[in-house]
Amino acid sequence: MLRNYRRGDIDSKPNTISFTSVIHAFSKCSSGNGPKKAETILRLMEKSFLEGNMVADPNTVTYSAVIGAWSKSSEQDAFDNAKKIFDEMLSLEKMGRSVHLITVTYASLINALARSKKLGKAKKAHAILEEMEMLYQKGNRHVKPNMYVINSVLSACAFTNGSKAERRDAMSVVMKILDRCMHTYGKPDSITYSIAFQAFYVLTTTMEEKAEISSIVRTLFGNCCEEGLVNKNVLKKFRKTATTEVYRDLLNSLPVTDAYKDNTANDYLAPKWKYNVRCSF
Repeated sequence: MLRNYRRGDIDSKPNTISFTSVIHAFSKCSSGNGPKKAETILRLMEKSFLEGNMVADPNTVTYSAVIGAWSKSSEQDAFDNAKKIFDEMLSLEKMGRSVHLITVTYASLINALARSKKLGKAKKAHAILEEMEMLYQKGNRHVKPNMYVINSVLSACAFTNGSKAERRDAMSVVMKILDRCMHTYGKPDSITYSIAFQAFYVLTTTMEEKAEISSIVRTLFGNCCEEGLVNKNVLKKFRKTATTEVYRDLLNSLPVTDAYKDNTANDYLAPKWKYNVRCSF
């Protein structure tokens, strides 16, 4: 289309929608080259706009789609590439272009950070959330944090490895999220609870550490049950995280080893524990 347009075929003139549609397609591509191809299309789009194709102006959706593509990538520099696009959006916004940082933009950036091997990523993810909160409180309604953002920050904690200090910092972020944000920006879902339990499992490496958070784990699972959000994944992550005592207390009708081994315990849970579950995975 772009080639034909440059050759003089006006009917082949690509616009923002056509360019962005291709970028979206590459962002969902299972190929490892998807994000790079999405960014290549963005650069072609920018060039076309600068050459006078005024209907090909990259917008918020365009740039956010490229960041979204990088957020799904396992490339080592995926977060750096996502952050580069994010910073470009910020600059264009200040210049008055039709580009604005929105909630999904921030969420995708945090997801890219969560998947990275960056040190201190839990604290950095939380700092991004705090930036969103500050902007929202100042009146920017485009960046209101939601549970997708909260889940992304929790993921950064759940994917944290490294030193004891690194894990301690990540645990601090989890506690802040559970204490302040869980019901501030929407209702938690099964994914929220599953990631939270996974974070507790990863960040506590000794029985002593698990014992220290046992009451929190117990309360969290109780809340999940009350909200009817217990699915197989939540139950599996809870079992890995909880001490045997806590697990038996809350699921005293189930044989611990058999329930965990064959992952069928969810089939025997009280219906009220899972009435809000949208899907099992």
